[in-house]
Amino acid sequence: MNKLSLIKPYIKTNAFDACLISSITDDSRDVQNNSLFVARQGVESHGIEFVKEAIQNGASCIISDQKIPADVDIPVHYINDLEDKIVEILFRFYELSPRDYIFHGVTGTNGKTTTAFMAHNIMRELDRPSVYIGTLGAIVDDDILPTKGNTTPGIFEIFEILRSCYFQQKTYIFLEISSHALDQSRLCNLPFLQTMILNIQSDHLDYHKSNENYIDAKLSITKLNNKNPTIICIDKIQGLMPHFKEEQKEQLSKTNLLSANDSSAALKYSLDFNPHGSSKINPSQAAANAKLKKGFNSGASCCHAIQNDKAYRERNSGSVS
Repeated sequence: MNKLSLIKPYIKTNAFDACLISSITDDSRDVQNNSLFVARQGVESHGIEFVKEAIQNGASCIISDQKIPADVDIPVHYINDLEDKIVEILFRFYELSPRDYIFHGVTGTNGKTTTAFMAHNIMRELDRPSVYIGTLGAIVDDDILPTKGNTTPGIFEIFEILRSCYFQQKTYIFLEISSHALDQSRLCNLPFLQTMILNIQSDHLDYHKSNENYIDAKLSITKLNNKNPTIICIDKIQGLMPHFKEEQKEQLSKTNLLSANDSSAALKYSLDFNPHGSSKINPSQAAANAKLKKGFNSGASCCHAIQNDKAYRERNSGSVS
């Protein structure tokens, strides 16, 4: 199938009219015959440096946000705001709708995998379609898909995973978001219903070079395309806050705080810890209900859903959620 018609609204030229497009990628190594190669900024280089390799591998046409050398012998189209259009183009190319996915993103020095994987399994226990993407790879419902190995895949790989999801109802996506992915803007403007910061400690200084840069990267999750304010487990970063820059404090002020200790936090909970068996997290129902009325989706709402799901209670009678 020629997918040119799907992306034609973004191609303001007739030069592509004779092109056959069967796939799309921003990695010249993944180009196949009749691929549309998207030459965009990478971590250390720009895709225009790999145009010749893409053509050799079979690219039929190219779009880019930078001018391509004149000696290229396949059609090229320049899109100034390409990075802002990437997610929209990919949804159209794969004939997917953002309305069919509920994206959740989790970052933190520790706990990303546990949190995202547990959330995925909660949805599976509720018989709802769900996708986990992170350190463990990609898990579509209960099927494991191979990935290239990054904790947070690039946006093109994420859409390769999404196109394998053919569900008849909205699908929950739980995505681990690494500091590298945030610093490199891998997720572009992917639409998140909810994002969360679990904790911030010192890590990956070989890449970030300083704790300040690492904190900046973690807090930048608040700048993603978030429908709701990012939730921060404030109890886990209290020691860092006196050292925050003004800009970092400003980002923090736009979040919703989750706390077991701070009575002023928007979301409060208590923990009944049992070292010999199941422990229990008790969300503040007053806070949770107030947020739920506003369409707020959080860990509290997951607990709320489980507590009120008859099938889940029947399958797990005697267990603690």
